[in-house]
Amino acid sequence: MLGRKMISEDDLVDLHGKVVLVTGGNSGIGYITIQMLARKGATVYMGARDEGRATTAIKQLQDENINDGSVHWLKLDLSDPREVRHAANEVLENEQRLDILVNNAVG
Repeated sequence: MLGRKMISEDDLVDLHGKVVLVTGGNSGIGYITIQMLARKGATVYMGARDEGRATTAIKQLQDENINDGSVHWLKLDLSDPREVRHAANEVLENEQRLDILVNNAVG
């Protein structure tokens, strides 16, 4: 890529104590994003519709050594506003704030 630098884990600051929500994180770019954030110490919520795919992805992340960070499945279907509200309430029940939102999910 001419004139563009690829982002690596070394470019990220320490994320211990930070809470992150990544939508569509059980594969592709979302998965890699979660991997990088968790390795930097973040508490990451993987917003995904399918529990089976999400838990499989989380186990794979744990097997890949995410260091001090953690990854949690958050049932989230962005096509249903009621479910979005429920997911937001679940995060608020467990966390005092949300520091980073990565809106990666596609239709």
